Amino acid sequence: MHADLPGRPAADPKRTGLRATPTRFEPEDGLFPEYAEPGAFQVRGGENGTYLLLACPGCGRVSGMTVGDPKPVSSPSWRMTGPAEAPTLSPSVNCIGCCGWHGHLVGGVFTSC
Repeated sequence: MHADLPGRPAADPKRTGLRATPTRFEPEDGLFPEYAEPGAFQVRGGENGTYLLLACPGCGRVSGMTVGDPKPVSSPSWRMTGPAEAPTLSPSVNCIGCCGWHGHLVGGVFTSC
C-alpha cells in the first residue's frame, strides 16, 4: 500500500461514495503508473479488446480489467455499461493485491460492500 508515500491519501478499504474520475494515465516504467488518485480510471481499446485502467478506490493502486458490453468471455472480465464518464461495472470489483477494497461501481460512484 502507499499510505506512507508523501502526498497520497491514507488507504481506506471501506471508502464509499467516491466518484469515479476519468483521467489519462501517463506511462511510467510500463503501461500505466503504479498509483494514482483513488477512483481515477481510463478506458483503453486494443487489438485484444477493451480495458479499464482503474486506481483502486481504497488505496489508488492501478490495475487493468478486461471490460465490454456484453461481458467478455475471457475471465476475469466485467460488463461495463453507461456513459464513458460515469460507468457501471458488473459484477463487483474486488481489489486483490492491495488494500482489499470490495464494492460496486454504479453510475460513476463507488460503493463499498
